[in-house]
Amino acid sequence: MPPASEFTIKTEIPSKDPKRNKPMKKAVLLLSLLAMPLFGLAQDQETVKTQGTQITISSKGADVRSVLHDLFTQAKKNFVLENLSRSELYLSLNTMDFDETLEIVCRLANLTYEIQNDIYYFTKVRPIQAPSTRPANSATPPNPAAEAAKIGKLSEAVLKRSVSGTYTKQDLRAVIKNLADQAKVVVEIDDRIPLYKLDFKLNPTSLGYALKTIADRLKLEVVFSDRQTLLLQPKGAKPIVEKFEISD
Repeated sequence: MPPASEFTIKTEIPSKDPKRNKPMKKAVLLLSLLAMPLFGLAQDQETVKTQGTQITISSKGADVRSVLHDLFTQAKKNFVLENLSRSELYLSLNTMDFDETLEIVCRLANLTYEIQNDIYYFTKVRPIQAPSTRPANSATPPNPAAEAAKIGKLSEAVLKRSVSGTYTKQDLRAVIKNLADQAKVVVEIDDRIPLYKLDFKLNPTSLGYALKTIADRLKLEVVFSDRQTLLLQPKGAKPIVEKFEISD
């Protein structure tokens, strides 16, 4: 609470005598002069806050670490770089807000940051890993149960499945694959068979008749393999046996 003497000055009833009113005028004038600097100081602080920090940066292949150093030096802020590798930047930003400039630099350099105690900590954005740890080009490991189910010969009933088609100068292997897909069966072709071109129309008929017709024209034969597939091979061909040399 203000001293009683100040209240006495403010509440004092002026006297008719002009001389006795002079101390009152001086007190009021003194209080007014003291208030003026305080009001001016409040106006200056508000202007500083709304003005913001303007940044100007230009880079022709400079390292992002140097760009960040220049950026934070202008903004007078603290930052830390954590294991950042070299990354060249090409940009020209004139009279930009600090936050907007920082977001542009981070996006170009693939960086992220977090703020702790007014310090910006920068790290590289980690790529999203695929859920599978197996390389993308690696083959799917065989399923023992599925492999065991493929052992044995197909039933001759698959030869009665219906197929048809029109083929104009089509490769033999493409024709056989189309027929096999229609019959929902796997037909293998021996690697020793040349690259034949076929040109014919096949009305709806059985898979067995279609394969036999093609085999007879090309001097081939169709046999049942032990892998639950049909095999198209040269007539009278012997199975291919791979030779292995064993050394100590």
